[in-house]
Order: sequence, then structure tokens, then C-alpha cells
Amino acid sequence: MKSLTGKTLLAIATLTYLFMWVPAIILIVFSFSNDKFGIRWEGFTLKWYAEIFNNVAVRNALEMSLIIAITTIVVSTLAGTVAAYGLYKYKFRGKEVLRMSLLLPIVMPYIVTAGALLVFFTRVVDIPLGYPSI
Repeated sequence: MKSLTGKTLLAIATLTYLFMWVPAIILIVFSFSNDKFGIRWEGFTLKWYAEIFNNVAVRNALEMSLIIAITTIVVSTLAGTVAAYGLYKYKFRGKEVLRMSLLLPIVMPYIVTAGALLVFFTRVVDIPLGYPSI
């Protein structure tokens, strides 16, 4: 089997990125179109974004997302700082197991982790869906 040259690999990588990003870019561009369905360009407008933020359900979802994001940032930063300090400063039994378990989120896909945590919190710990389970 022939090995791929640098130009071939660059072409494959470029096509892959185009395949992934062009639909998202088109969606973003047409979100500013004045057309009701966004199928053809009928001029620049921000009215669709104004309508989104006039929707109470969307504002509530955005508020919940920001609360969860800020809480996650604070808790993760504190827990990570304490864990890093403890792993660096102290010698204890199970240190390598703890270190490897802290690296698991990097290795495992997020959807697998999310599914496992959902089952754990709702079935094992019996926490209802909502703020507590998030």
C-alpha cells in the first residue's frame, strides 16, 4: 500500500473540515436573512434574533444555562485546585488510581459520561431531573 503524501493528507483534511463546517457557516449566514424560512437571501436583518429573545421560554433556558455554566466553572475550578494540590503535595495510597480517574473525562466521549451520570443520578441516587441532577 502506498503512503499518502503531504498534499494528499492536506486535501483530505481540508475536505473534511469543509464537510463539517460549511453547513454551520451557511446556517449562521442565513440566520441574518430577512426571508421567513431562510431559504433565499432577502437582505440583512436582526429581527429573528429579537424574536428569539422576546420568547420567555428561550430567556428562561438561557438563564438556566448561564446559572449551570457559572456553577460548573466555580465547582470544577475549586475541585481541580484541591485535587492538583493534593496529588502534588501528598503521598497516599491510591494516588495513581485517583490520577487516572481524573484523566478519564479526557479519554471517554462526553456523551458516554453524560449517559452514565444520568443513569447513576436518576436510578441509583434517586435524584429527580432538573437542577439537582444537572
